[in-house]
Amino acid sequence: MNKSKIIAGLERICSTSKKSQKKPEEFESYSWWNKEGISVLLSGEEYKEFQKIINIIFSSVEIKNNFQRKDIENSLKELISRILKNKSEDVRKKKIKKEVNNFVKGLQGDINDWIFLIPIENLYLDKHSINVGNIVFQRMTKNKITKLQEKNKKIILSVKNLGEKAKKDFADNEKKRMENFFLGKTCARVESSGTFSTAKYIAMQKTNAILSILKLFTGSSETYSSKKYFGIEGEIISIKNRMIYGFRKDWQNATPSYEKVGYLFDFDLSKERRKIMNSNGFRKIMNIYNKNEWNDLDERIFNAVYWFSKAYDIPIVKKDKIEGRGQLESNQFNFSDKFLKLMIVLESLLIFGRESKTRNIKNRGSYLLEGDPTKRASIKKQLGYLYELRSDIVHEGSIKLSIKDIKLLNLYAQSIIISLIKNKAKWKLNTKRDLYIWFEKQRLDEEKLR
Repeated sequence: MNKSKIIAGLERICSTSKKSQKKPEEFESYSWWNKEGISVLLSGEEYKEFQKIINIIFSSVEIKNNFQRKDIENSLKELISRILKNKSEDVRKKKIKKEVNNFVKGLQGDINDWIFLIPIENLYLDKHSINVGNIVFQRMTKNKITKLQEKNKKIILSVKNLGEKAKKDFADNEKKRMENFFLGKTCARVESSGTFSTAKYIAMQKTNAILSILKLFTGSSETYSSKKYFGIEGEIISIKNRMIYGFRKDWQNATPSYEKVGYLFDFDLSKERRKIMNSNGFRKIMNIYNKNEWNDLDERIFNAVYWFSKAYDIPIVKKDKIEGRGQLESNQFNFSDKFLKLMIVLESLLIFGRESKTRNIKNRGSYLLEGDPTKRASIKKQLGYLYELRSDIVHEGSIKLSIKDIKLLNLYAQSIIISLIKNKAKWKLNTKRDLYIWFEKQRLDEEKLR
């Protein structure tokens, strides 16, 4: 960020700006505000200079990544108003340098390194902490919370504008609050940098990315029968006991219905699961995730992982088959929603631009799943059938899906992602173009056998 250019720009604005009492409609572009007790109008060249200063500020990557333009614009308006309250041009010039220095220091002072504890719903650990990528999942024991409370108490006691009793009461309340919110839960410990709100957002994104990867390595029964849904607290349906009462219309019978909703069993990140994950490409996908920069193939893979995780999160209804008028049962839409998200997984990995989707999903999916061209026929047939169902849902509003259909598509989507991850290096696939060329080679090799 070039401070001298900011100062020069403000000097030009503040030497010519006029105070205004009303918002004129005749200007094509302008900015008008009332702050610090005065009204200010910038129009024409002044307005352009104002926007130029904001662009200079946002030339700093650190600022761009941490602040919204409207917030910087608002702070700059307050700064200009404070300067214009001084009538003398010399005083204004001195004030500008001081204000700009304070402004830049204030922005930089808001950017810090942070550690966040994000509660995770329904994730069971078989040990106190497990490192996954740049995140530590940990069970919040009494000992861990006590250590946090001690650090938090030191922060509270260092506050200068609170009395000793107020500090003690605040520290005691925070201690109780921490125990109520965290004791016994699994939390993700995540480090990120920026302003508090930006760093928190980044920490949440990092956590969701790692959780998405974990969801890729789940068994087929874990959402369909065991309902092992897991995720950041508040982002999945937590377990609840629900009672629905039914009365016969002649009032001769009353029947309560008791049922559990949300997840039913813990998703366990056990030693056995971690062993299975590692044998199915978990370390390889983490190596891609941890790269400083993703290429277009990395992005394609993680788009697919994201959509798979979003499909995982959609609860499945108890009925085996859904048919009929969609507006009558929201559960019918859950079937279709899950199915379409899984189909996006296939499209995001297997389709390149505007080309035949049905044929390429059938063929390319089979290339990734079966190395022997003579054994691909049944895979192609099933993938073709599933894509026809997708077309019926999207183009005709049809809702005729069974659990069997969704389980089959889930298995194919999961297996295709994992196959690509496991064989990416072996097949020398570094870019999206490499993947396309590899698909074309498989197609030509297959055609030679006909």
